[in-house]
Amino acid sequence: FAAVKRAEADSKLKVVGLHMHAGTYIDDVSIYSRAAQGMVNFYTAIKEQLNVTLKYWDMGGGYASHNTLHTAYLPAEQTCPTYDQYAESICPFLLSGPFQAADAPLLLIEPGRSLVDEPFSLVTSVVAQKRLPSGQRGIVLDAGMNLMSSVQWYRYNFQLAQDAGQMLEDTVVYGGLCMNIDVLQQSTSIPPVRRGDILVIPQVGAYNISQSWQFIYLRPSIVAIENGKIHVIKKAEEREYVQQFEHVPDEFKA
Repeated sequence: FAAVKRAEADSKLKVVGLHMHAGTYIDDVSIYSRAAQGMVNFYTAIKEQLNVTLKYWDMGGGYASHNTLHTAYLPAEQTCPTYDQYAESICPFLLSGPFQAADAPLLLIEPGRSLVDEPFSLVTSVVAQKRLPSGQRGIVLDAGMNLMSSVQWYRYNFQLAQDAGQMLEDTVVYGGLCMNIDVLQQSTSIPPVRRGDILVIPQVGAYNISQSWQFIYLRPSIVAIENGKIHVIKKAEEREYVQQFEHVPDEFKA
């Protein structure tokens, strides 16, 4: 309230909107109901006491995608709310605000993860496999946490691109970064694989591209496929690209 009061007292500032962010991967829609009610209560206070009229309010992000968290008991397909459920948890509260329906502030949301996760898949290949002392099979891919930072909280599905029969085996999936933390899945059931086989990891869109980094492997190309046509969105990195911004002072040269 004090911040709004100071802004309204400044001739160069005018409060036209409110923004909130309730958290990340929120699959409990009641959280948005409580947040929306809080937004209405705050708007009522600043409108009555400071004569502030809002043009918009932003309910932020945090909307869950269909990826399953490591801590979840049920798969996300059974627990992830629909957009209708999110809307039903937000809109009735906002419409109870201090205004006529025709004068309601524009509602903004930030559905990034819930939209971006699904369209992207990571295509990777098997570079090695071994039998662990426990008897469990382990496979190593040419993609690791450098391309999938969100593997820390998502339990991804690994799909074999080629036909390998119906027999499944419990498998540990490792990345290729030579670090003991580079484990993409501690336990997943996949068919037998050989070196060079292709694995597809669906729904990897949110955060993984922007948080990717070069270590051991350079970053691969990004392509879009539409009606069978392939569009290169970003070329695969080459060593020259990585080194182009480096400079060795003359004093350091032999």
